[in-house]
Amino acid sequence: MSSIPNKWLIVEAGLDSKTPLQLESALQVLGKSADCDIQIDNRFVSRKHCQVEIVDNALVITDLDSKNGTFINNLRLVANEPHTLEEGDTIDLAVNAVKLRVPVSARDSEDQTETVTVEVSGITVDTGPREVILRGEKLVPPLSPKEFDVLALLYTRQGTVVSQDDIAAHGWPERSESGVGNEEIMQCIRRIRRRIEINPSKPEFIKTRKGAGYIFE
Repeated sequence: MSSIPNKWLIVEAGLDSKTPLQLESALQVLGKSADCDIQIDNRFVSRKHCQVEIVDNALVITDLDSKNGTFINNLRLVANEPHTLEEGDTIDLAVNAVKLRVPVSARDSEDQTETVTVEVSGITVDTGPREVILRGEKLVPPLSPKEFDVLALLYTRQGTVVSQDDIAAHGWPERSESGVGNEEIMQCIRRIRRRIEINPSKPEFIKTRKGAGYIFE
């Protein structure tokens, strides 16, 4: 079943995976039951907790008379009454149990057309406008030019170990003669990780290969 473009929910808390929840059909039921379209493994979530429906290119959520409630921006929905979601809305399945969010579309400043794409990895590095789309949203504020260049290099060589010499040459071309220290490269990688990783000490994207360099997975 193909995904409906730009329809997903960002996972902020309560689930082991931070991969965005793709809405792959016009109506999706969320809940703990294996029969649900999107299974939510959390003890506070009802078997069939709520449903999200795509109506005229809008997202409409309905609480299915769940035990602990569905909350939009901290306000509990009335059971079985549809509610139209807006960009940036937060969705709580029970209080402080599972928190989701409706993404805010990244838009081109001139024509205001949507440019958001979501990949399985949860990150897209677009070297054209020099933008990073992270878990469905444009990274704001943007990375510094040097941080972006280093990330773009690693991203375009996904699955391949990139040496510190290659990173230095790509990220600091103006210092080809004086050279770049390993500590300076490490600090740059740390800054990037702080911006894109959920847990920078246990990175999902940029991993260190001791004695060899870094790899984007």
